[in-house]
Amino acid sequence: PDDPFLERARNTAEKLKKEAPDCKVQVFCLDDQEKLREEIEKADILVNGTLAGMKPHEDTTLIQDRSMLRPELVVAD
Repeated sequence: PDDPFLERARNTAEKLKKEAPDCKVQVFCLDDQEKLREEIEKADILVNGTLAGMKPHEDTTLIQDRSMLRPELVVAD
């Protein structure tokens, strides 16, 4: 089952789509690293809106394979 944060993220994405219809906003479950890789390959911007990397989760990361990142990808946390 999805955690409550994922549902909140989906609701926020819907609000963003209404406010900025030209901006493509997507939310995915982080458990699927292949889907994450596929979407990052197509993305211009990657935004981490999770608690990964923040106390008490400093040892957690979204990107387990850094080869997913490329120089022209804008990444925000």
